[in-house]
Amino acid sequence: MERLKIVVVGIGGKGVILTSRIIVEAAISKGIPAISSDEIGMSQRGGSVASHIKLGGFYSPMVGTESADVLIALHSQEGLRNLSLLGPGGKAVFNGGKDFNLPQGVLEILKDMGCGVYTVDGDGISSSLGFPRASNMAVIGLCAEEGLLPFSKEELKGVIASILPERLREVNLKAFEEGASKGRKIV
Repeated sequence: MERLKIVVVGIGGKGVILTSRIIVEAAISKGIPAISSDEIGMSQRGGSVASHIKLGGFYSPMVGTESADVLIALHSQEGLRNLSLLGPGGKAVFNGGKDFNLPQGVLEILKDMGCGVYTVDGDGISSSLGFPRASNMAVIGLCAEEGLLPFSKEELKGVIASILPERLREVNLKAFEEGASKGRKIV
């Protein structure tokens, strides 16, 4: 595996920190060096949350402007706000409903940069399962299905099962599977 720079963004309560932990623990379990740093600010009041993750031989976890390989947006507005972190040829993943559309001109810019854009209705999936807090699992499922992270679906599911309490495993793994099957590539 080559080095990989990932940024996970959202708002407080969307699972940014848990998503970051899953990615880092999956890397460590495969012997991949991993470092991360969280920006939580006003997260307890629904404010912005970001987690910077680097996999491979890095010395600093912070991802600079136009250098992220993967931007995972657990809240679509935070994804748009942080698009400047995505590098040329990067992949942007949005938690967005079936009517999700990027603002006019943004999709063209991303196309010009050679970026891939993916979306999944994580909020809808998790709400249909009766557990709205699992929307991040649907997004991780899409990332796994599309090969955006250097882990198989089974490896990520194993990490999720090892981290989450038993009472939450089944619904979160179901959200993961539905995200994997219902996500789509826009570009």
